[in-house]
Amino acid sequence: MACGWIEKHDSMPPILFDKLIEDQLPADSVLYDIIMRLQERKKAGEDLRNTKK
Repeated sequence: MACGWIEKHDSMPPILFDKLIEDQLPADSVLYDIIMRLQERKKAGEDLRNTKK
């Protein structure tokens, strides 16, 4: 996604991941939805590591 930003804007990509995602993925795509849900869970402090052994 960072490479897509550089190609589109001819500048360094933003440090804020949300801004990069919003610019590079269509808001109605499945991948956008999945990433945004994961971001919400991460921001809420949920441990997203797979703990199954």
